[in-house]
Amino acid sequence: MIVNDLLLQLRLRLRDEDFDNLRFSNSFLIETLSLWQNKLLLSFDLNIISQKQNLSEKIDFLKLKFEPLKIIAAKFNNINIKLLPLSTALKRKDNIRVLTQIKHNIYKIMPFSQGLLELFYIPKQSLINEESELIIDDSFKNALIYGVLSDVLQIETSNNNLNKASLYTKLYEKECDFCRGLTANLRNGESLITTPYTKI
Repeated sequence: MIVNDLLLQLRLRLRDEDFDNLRFSNSFLIETLSLWQNKLLLSFDLNIISQKQNLSEKIDFLKLKFEPLKIIAAKFNNINIKLLPLSTALKRKDNIRVLTQIKHNIYKIMPFSQGLLELFYIPKQSLINEESELIIDDSFKNALIYGVLSDVLQIETSNNNLNKASLYTKLYEKECDFCRGLTANLRNGESLITTPYTKI
């Protein structure tokens, strides 16, 4: 999906199509699309990537290339390990290795040991402009649109807009339930069926 295609659909639902006098700027809508795409990535554990680092005395940490939305799992020498806050890891008296975040995007094994550290995580996504391509696929389009509309309509706080925002929130939740069914079906090898868009 391309951002510009979604902007056109959002403006149609918002009745904000007078390009000489727009109520909502493209930059604001793109920022809100980024926010809701990240919410969907988190909700459905989508776009998981991994990164490895051989830990040694010279390099005793792993620095993630991207800001993580969520750490899914960590392995040290192919064995699962827990992620603990630094304050908790420092208080431990046993020798069981754990992963801890030292500072922004930097992770270490405590107590230190040489070996292969691998992290699985969901990177934060930022949409830059109208030509940016979204990470999520078309099956999440309705949920994304409903989420954005539920946010945007709360800015102009008329009773009508607040009622619409509440309705879009319910539609978002309903669409997310449908998407959970879709992802479960895909895991079981069943066919994909998308829902029609609900116009308000």
